[in-house]
Amino acid sequence: MLVSLIIQGPIVSTGVTGAFQGAIREAKPQDVKSFDSTATVISNAKAAKDCFEFVVYSGWEYDSKQLLEISSEVRFDGLRISAPVPLNRNLKLRNTKLEQEHSQAKLNNMQSQFKSTLAGLTAARELGATHAIKIRSDQQIDIPRLSEEFRNLCKSQYSLFVPSQDFQKPWALSDFYMGGSIDYLIEFFESLANPHKGLVLSQNVHDNLFFTLALKERDKISNLRPVSCLVDYFNFNELHVNASKHLWEKVIFTFSEDLYSGTLWRGEKMVFSKNQLKFGEQVVIPNSLNRKRKPRRFRFYGYLYWTKSVLGLI
Repeated sequence: MLVSLIIQGPIVSTGVTGAFQGAIREAKPQDVKSFDSTATVISNAKAAKDCFEFVVYSGWEYDSKQLLEISSEVRFDGLRISAPVPLNRNLKLRNTKLEQEHSQAKLNNMQSQFKSTLAGLTAARELGATHAIKIRSDQQIDIPRLSEEFRNLCKSQYSLFVPSQDFQKPWALSDFYMGGSIDYLIEFFESLANPHKGLVLSQNVHDNLFFTLALKERDKISNLRPVSCLVDYFNFNELHVNASKHLWEKVIFTFSEDLYSGTLWRGEKMVFSKNQLKFGEQVVIPNSLNRKRKPRRFRFYGYLYWTKSVLGLI
């Protein structure tokens, strides 16, 4: 078992910190910070040299000078420098025209992250890695513990390992750190980077991770079709239960709470509710709906939107 650590992201990361992880919507403009990840990247990479067979960084061309300087100090086994994905105004979004410009920018950033992660994973496989864990450039994490937990998790029946489960919304996946076999991850991120035709994209990365994984497992989930996933962007229905039940029973498992709680995001510790996030054996398998389904007319418009999308009418 040859494991690669993939560090992905910019050198300067802008957004809220770990102090708002569980309450991002409550953050105010003054809570947004620009965090220089240089020291964090160096610390994680140096620690990883003793815990992982390979260390790969996948970043952006506008950081290329700094990345080369960092690489001369820590000597990455692989370095991938990518250009951000060009803005694609033809991608289908579930937003009003007034929201389109902002949504396109968010979606563009998300697709760039997926393609950059894919580039890092591909580099790791070329080095000979059989398994990989992807972390963010702006996260200070207990690298030895991450490696130990991951190697133990890989002995289980599960295929994808994530930080936690959101008990209130188990049909969304956290992407703070994510691991699995290299082939499984590459196939997954290839799907994320190249969305299924007709699937209306959400600007929420966690929704896209979930629905893409569900489509990957569609042969094992009842009533799952691309149209079903689309309609679920508009409405809550039984698919959430069918898909999340299968994924959390057969495919996904989490790292430990201690690993998560000890992680710094943009320089600050994670603040979260234990009633909301579940770890390890605490993970809950959804068996029933726990919120009201939207009226049938909204489901009808969801199917209509999907049909128009596939036919290229919108």
